Amino acid sequence: MRNRIARDLHDDIGSTLSSIGILSQVAENQVLNSPVSVKDLLKKITDSSQKVQRSLSDIVWTTRHTSDNFSELLVKMREFIAELFEPKYIHYDFKADDLPDIKLSPTKQYHLYLIFKEAINNIVKYADASEVKIEFFVKDNHLLMTICDDGKGFDEKTVKQGNGLGNMKKRAEQMTGKLTVTSKPDCGTSINFSIPLIL
Repeated sequence: MRNRIARDLHDDIGSTLSSIGILSQVAENQVLNSPVSVKDLLKKITDSSQKVQRSLSDIVWTTRHTSDNFSELLVKMREFIAELFEPKYIHYDFKADDLPDIKLSPTKQYHLYLIFKEAINNIVKYADASEVKIEFFVKDNHLLMTICDDGKGFDEKTVKQGNGLGNMKKRAEQMTGKLTVTSKPDCGTSINFSIPLIL
């Protein structure tokens, strides 16, 4: 647990705080020369600060979270997408109805939430989407999650792994799950995740 928290603090919050420091220095140097660009920099600082606040909230939640009740995680997911999509006027459909009583260990919930969070962040940052469909359902004793957007998509052969796709797949493997990403330029992106369940 301590190693996991340290890794997440370093990877997520540490890098964001570094960017805040750099942006602050640039803004300070440009105050007298270009007030317009300073305004843009300050907006980036605000966005980065809000990202740190969300990350800290997530880490605190996952550290304290000891329930295997999957419905609690769905509530947190709904709150997260509302917070990111609504200010961007991205319409979304979140379906998680008629699910059986799913029990998922806190560790697996943690990894699933970070996969979900990374996918949503990528949509906001890169997809330029207006519609997103998210669905959870159970089939053949597997929990399945699909996230589809109508954004600009990307070429799977040339996309950089810096947007977290590699980490998402590694987390899926750690859960004995499987994650696939399908995308084409101008055709949107579809993320499919499945994990075996003991019902």
